Amino acid sequence: ALDGKIETRFDIRREGNVIQIQRQGPARAWNVLLVGIDTVESVENAEIESVNTSTLIKADDTTNESRIHIREQGRT
Repeated sequence: ALDGKIETRFDIRREGNVIQIQRQGPARAWNVLLVGIDTVESVENAEIESVNTSTLIKADDTTNESRIHIREQGRT
């Protein structure tokens, strides 16, 4: 919105290898780019796409929460 009000809010937490994203706001598709994280073991309620050395998380308009499990460094 161009009226200066906050339309959507994202709360993002990382605990170890898990990144949790919660969205509050109107139903709209959203994306998150995990810069420098190129290996994701699993993701809930979203799709993943590799972009250079990063990972793009793509969620549709019905998704309000996603948990991303990233691979530990040093594991293959």
